[in-house]
Order: sequence, then C-alpha cells, then structure tokens
Amino acid sequence: MNPVYELLDFPVAMGRADDVFVRDRNCFGELVELTFAEVLDRSAKFAGVLRLMDVGEGTCVSVASDVSPLTAHLVRLGAWRVGACVAPADPGASVRVVAGETPAQSPSERGAHQAFSKPVKALPSHFEGAVALFEGNEFVLDTVVRDARVESAAVVELRPDAVVQCPNAPNTQRLTALEAIATYA
Repeated sequence: MNPVYELLDFPVAMGRADDVFVRDRNCFGELVELTFAEVLDRSAKFAGVLRLMDVGEGTCVSVASDVSPLTAHLVRLGAWRVGACVAPADPGASVRVVAGETPAQSPSERGAHQAFSKPVKALPSHFEGAVALFEGNEFVLDTVVRDARVESAAVVELRPDAVVQCPNAPNTQRLTALEAIATYA
C-alpha cells in the first residue's frame, strides 16, 4: 500500500491518465492543470532525485511555505513515493525544498524556438523556482528533474499506519499513508 500508487499509478492504469489531477499555481502565479499522467511522471522523477540522496522510509523532507503550491504537491507525492515523511519548513530535515531564483520566463512564455530549422518545444518541469538543500549542497530542481540520467523511482510499499506527514509546525496534522489518500480525494 502506498498513497501515491493509490492516487496516481492505479488511476493511470485504469485509463484516467488524461484526466485532471491537480489545479494550482506555479512559481509565476499561473494557474496550471496537470493530468494524472503528468503528475505521476513529475513526482516519480522527483522521487528518483530523492533516491539519489538516499531518501527512503523514515527520512524527513521539508517543503518551505514560499515554494509554489504546484511544486509542493509534486514534492509531497515524490517523497511519499519513496516512503519519506513530509514536513513544513523543518531546518533539521535531511532534504529541504525551498524557493530559489525564479526563472526570467515562465514555460508558457518560452514557447518554441528554431533549432536546425525544426521547432523544439521546451516542456516545463513544474519545479521551476525550487531548490533542494542536501548535505550542504544546493540542487536546482528544474535542472535536476529534467536530467535524462535521473530515473523515475518505483513506488515503495508502506504500512497503512506509516506516518507520511510530520506535525512539527503549528496547524499541521500528522497523516498516515491511509489518511494521505483522503487529502487528495
């Protein structure tokens, strides 16, 4: 059992890949809709980045409040995918995701450009403006998630009572894997 499998993998396998899963704002303030397939792809890719950082069950990943809501969804789902616990703005967390420098142009403004006389479209990572801090290093998530050498991570099995959200901040509730599914229902 894993909340991400129940929320993303299973619906994609059942034919809902093109249905909208989440609508939220990116770091540019634009309202973005992502399908089940897109969220599965991006969160699994971020989970692959976390795997490279040896993040797994019992590891804490914190998300700062200034990270865009859309990126926060993807970080949360990626962390849950590898069994990590998510906490808001925890300076003691193994991996901290914070707002970084926002790119000059949004993905929609970048559009297509000509390369060798053929149009090439720059696809958004949906991690623009976010940085992961790990062992004293900064990783620009937009770049790392786009890196073809980083493989998407498979979902890990979790007990239904495994804690996936840590209540270390005011007004933050503790969530188990089973309860996490209801937060997206």
